[in-house]
Amino acid sequence: MLLEDYVTALASIRQARQDIGGIEFHSRDYYVKNGAWQVAREERNEMLKKLDEVEKDLENIATHINEFIKR
Repeated sequence: MLLEDYVTALASIRQARQDIGGIEFHSRDYYVKNGAWQVAREERNEMLKKLDEVEKDLENIATHINEFIKR
């Protein structure tokens, strides 16, 4: 059951990444303030990096649980 919970959490993280990627993100929405597009792009990249880190942690934990179960 614990492994299933981690697999479910992994699926949620992957769905979140896909959902964030699906947000319309275009420079025309940031033209009012000079440099806002670059800042917004960096913020979005940071969000995705955080999701990557969480995904890696969850994968590592799930792998260890799975190895323990196989013993």
